[in-house]
Amino acid sequence: MSRRTTVLVGLLAAALLLGATTGCALTGAVGRRPPTPTPTFTKTPKPTFTPTPVGQPPLVITPVRPTPTPVVVA
Repeated sequence: MSRRTTVLVGLLAAALLLGATTGCALTGAVGRRPPTPTPTFTKTPKPTFTPTPVGQPPLVITPVRPTPTPVVVA
């Protein structure tokens, strides 16, 4: 392989590598991807707080403990 062919193959490989990293098949300058748009954040509504009605006790959640297993000493 002559030096000129080696240089051409090297340039083609570099162009393919550059194009693959930038998102285009042959060169990065032809098919650049458009910039991604900045996301717009919508404000989520706050949940409305409903107080417990008068006369009803508040709900108390107690953790459930496992029952201890009896230890038998032989």
